[in-house]
Amino acid sequence: MINLVTFIHDHWAWSKRTFGEGDRTEGLLRHIERESDEVRQAHTPDAALGQWVDIITLGIDGALRAGHTPLAVAQALVNKQTLNRSRRWPPLINQIPDQPTEHYREGDTSA
Repeated sequence: MINLVTFIHDHWAWSKRTFGEGDRTEGLLRHIERESDEVRQAHTPDAALGQWVDIITLGIDGALRAGHTPLAVAQALVNKQTLNRSRRWPPLINQIPDQPTEHYREGDTSA
């Protein structure tokens, strides 16, 4: 299996060759919105997986175009997951299907 940082380096080289330089933020966000709709419309889990992966690679591309290095993007993924694991989340029984689940904010006395 390929190393994540190597994957991001390879993606970045391909993206610059294919789409050019520049931040392209608005175009990337619009593309992510379209891919989100395609996840909703997917008829099979495998079809949805392809759309989820499109969203992931578009997010990586956006971070790179914002000036971050492949190593910084990979480290930010690890750091964010570490942070999310340290946060307090509502119990499963309080989570509403098809609605975002937000972590408790500092000073929130819920739960």
